Amino acid sequence: MESNTAANGGAIYASASSELTILSSAFKNNSAGNGGAVYVTESKMTADNLTFEGNLATANGGAIYCKASEILLNATEKTLISGNGAAEHGGAIYLTYVRNIDQESGATTTVGSKLTVIGAIFESNSASSGGAISARTNSTVTFDGTAFKENKTMTASSNAGEGGGAVYANNTEITIKNSAFTANATGFYGGAIRVD
Repeated sequence: MESNTAANGGAIYASASSELTILSSAFKNNSAGNGGAVYVTESKMTADNLTFEGNLATANGGAIYCKASEILLNATEKTLISGNGAAEHGGAIYLTYVRNIDQESGATTTVGSKLTVIGAIFESNSASSGGAISARTNSTVTFDGTAFKENKTMTASSNAGEGGGAVYANNTEITIKNSAFTANATGFYGGAIRVD
């Protein structure tokens, strides 16, 4: 899927409890406001052996925007996420949440996102915060055998001080196993990772 454009989800938009499976595919040079290639909201996405290259978001999630959803990125052979960019958060992937209000009690429940990455490579992605990945409230993130190389954050006045050259995680549970972070950079905090 190449050179597609949309307001959200340049190539794919999935919502309403969808179950999306993507195998052995490439997403190149797609663009959108959020989710340069893929936008997933309150749904589930499973992917293996993908390439995301040169996708752009004018807001969040250069390659993927994930809202209150679950994503598994696997690399049975190779998953490469390279050269994607976002003007705001998450050069490659942005994780965020929804708040649900019970109509009877008025109680509020926050539903975050879940991301599991196994064996993928994140290289040369960029954003104002979280050069490769930005994860927000109530998210859960696991990296297993994943490589982050030369991702970076850029200056933006609204996000000054957030940083996270490769990963920025706010109010997020993050687990890292057998993974490598090499030559990632930020002018703020956490050349590889910032967690707060």
